[in-house]
Amino acid sequence: EILEIEPDVVEKTTTEEDVKKQNLNHIILYNTNYHSYELVVMSLVMYCNKTVEQAVELAVEVDTTGKASVMEGTVKELTPSYEALKEKTLVVAIE
Repeated sequence: EILEIEPDVVEKTTTEEDVKKQNLNHIILYNTNYHSYELVVMSLVMYCNKTVEQAVELAVEVDTTGKASVMEGTVKELTPSYEALKEKTLVVAIE
């Protein structure tokens, strides 16, 4: 005899952390085919608190898909990094 066991249904409750995540914005970095990987990686490490490995992965994502979310936070938190990336002539937006 085979017993069928129903998985427990777990109701997801919305936590304060979930609400914060829903209200976060992102810095989106767009591909321009103009900047070197070196500049993009260096900028992400310096201004977006990424490791070299994370920055390389994001640079590859931008190169292959055309864009990537490189940082998340409130607009106030993102603005200094956004401005620094723009100064490096990278094409970015806060969404």
